[in-house]
Amino acid sequence: MVDLVFHFLTLLIIRRGISNNGKRITFYNNNIGILTGAISKTIVIDLDSEEAVVWLKSKGEVPTTWLAKTGRGFHLYFNYKQGVLSGKLHSVREGKILSNPCERVAKFSVRK
Repeated sequence: MVDLVFHFLTLLIIRRGISNNGKRITFYNNNIGILTGAISKTIVIDLDSEEAVVWLKSKGEVPTTWLAKTGRGFHLYFNYKQGVLSGKLHSVREGKILSNPCERVAKFSVRK
C-alpha cells in the first residue's frame, strides 16, 4: 500500500524527487497532473489567448492568486467553491473554467 503524502512541488522537489516508503519518486522529465474540483479544493481558470485575458479583465478586478504562465497563456488558481462548474468562459473560445472533474498539466511537465 502506498501512503499518500501531499507535497508542494517546488522545482527542487521536481528535480530531486520525494521519498515514499524508502523509495525515491522523481518527477523530472515527467508530466505532473493537477486535479481540480472538490478533491483538491482547487479551481483553475485557463486562459489560452489574449482575447481570454482581455475578457477576464473586462469583468472587473482579478483577485491576487497563484498564476502559471503556459505555452499559450495563463492558468489562474483559486479555492474551490461548490456549485462552480467546468466549462468554457462565456463567448471566449480559448478560455475555460476547470472544476469538477478536471485535470491540468502542471507548468514543469514535459510536453511530447
